[in-house]
Amino acid sequence: MDALTKVVDTINPDSSRIAEMEVEELNRWQGFTTNLNLTHLVNDKNSVRFDIDYLWFHNKNPSNYSNALFYPESNLQASELIDIQKNTPIHVGVAKADYTYRPSSTFVGEAGIKGTLSNFVNEIDVMYQEGNIWRTNADLSLTADLDEKIAAVYVSADWYLDEVNQVRGGMRYEYTSTYIRTTLQKGLVDRSFGNFFPSLFYKRILNDQWTVSIGYSKRITRPTFNDMAPFVYMADPNTYYSGNPELKPALTDGLSLDLKIRRSVVSLGFSNSRNQIANFQPEVDLLTNKQVVRSQNLEYEKLYSINLSIPWIFSNSWDVQFNAGGFNRTIKTAHLEENAEKNYRSLSLTMANTIALPKDFSLEVVGSYDSKMVWGLLEFKPLGSLNIGLQKKLKGNKGVLKLVAEDILRTNIWRMYSHPTQQIDTYLLLDFHNQSIRLSFSRSFGNRKLAAVEIKSGAAEERNRVQ
Repeated sequence: MDALTKVVDTINPDSSRIAEMEVEELNRWQGFTTNLNLTHLVNDKNSVRFDIDYLWFHNKNPSNYSNALFYPESNLQASELIDIQKNTPIHVGVAKADYTYRPSSTFVGEAGIKGTLSNFVNEIDVMYQEGNIWRTNADLSLTADLDEKIAAVYVSADWYLDEVNQVRGGMRYEYTSTYIRTTLQKGLVDRSFGNFFPSLFYKRILNDQWTVSIGYSKRITRPTFNDMAPFVYMADPNTYYSGNPELKPALTDGLSLDLKIRRSVVSLGFSNSRNQIANFQPEVDLLTNKQVVRSQNLEYEKLYSINLSIPWIFSNSWDVQFNAGGFNRTIKTAHLEENAEKNYRSLSLTMANTIALPKDFSLEVVGSYDSKMVWGLLEFKPLGSLNIGLQKKLKGNKGVLKLVAEDILRTNIWRMYSHPTQQIDTYLLLDFHNQSIRLSFSRSFGNRKLAAVEIKSGAAEERNRVQ
């Protein structure tokens, strides 16, 4: 990244500061993952599978800031150079054993155990140049070392009681031990806990057009390693983005009711989450007058939702898929001296049109809209996007050409603001430049009659924690 940030600070009508920050940043990720598995079919009813996974990632994220400061009222100028180094190696090992029992075509039972060992060392070094001397910023420089152990045992079953009734259920127990030490504090996080995660779902086919399903589940959402690994990105001289090594996993109890009418689906849901993770939460250190923006745990989030999915077939060449979701959320922050509770409603709409054209051409038009949303203290303004794609299948299975234009109206821009509280009044505009035009060609080679090899892994959840 090579960027220029312009900042205007006004404290009083006669006290202001203008800053220009030239930023150069490298954010390089390297990764290696491997899986070794062994499946043994004991007989036609019993099978066992063993998995061993190893994941290695390394993030190198240096950045340099050249800041020019101007104080109009006093006609003073100043400059500063800031050098930030970040290195984060991540190691994850996963071992897993599963047993499957299938006595008939109507019943499948599974049981298993899983162990995960995770470690990262996150080194942050922030230096300021004062004259010709570089000095370390002790408040922002930090080395953090995480060791996390997760052990799980689980059992599940999928049972077709008859032609119209199906039951799925399971129980999972997880024990987690997390220890984080830093250069300033041993045992910054020293946390061990165990939880049961039950799930139960029932489905009944009422007739050839109507199906009803009801279910309950409890799940855990762990913070990503990026959320936890401290980093420093400066938005202005007094504001920086960082990680939060003290984040807790979120625990969610959820209820669902689904009604399928022909090809359409209506879903009702309720969930209650403790320690829900909210990104981009602003805080102010009253001693240094610096603002830090990082992920934080909410005390709770209660969510009521209704989703509607309707496919329309206008003709043999025109299909439309329409999805709509309505949400009512109640959240309460947990990291402020005076925590706030907020309730809001939001709406999400998506419509995808697929049109078959002559000569093996096809056109796809996808539009989406999201009304205002809330993340902790921050409220998102509405956003949307319009994407168009054109595809051509070449004759004789010689390949497929695709031309895709994304966000053609340039409306997929994040605009967030906080409700003033605790000396925090923040407005953020994040334009990731999602507009793009891509032309791609793909072709399959080899014997198309061969079945694809399905490669499973026991570390899918762990890979998702590295964003």
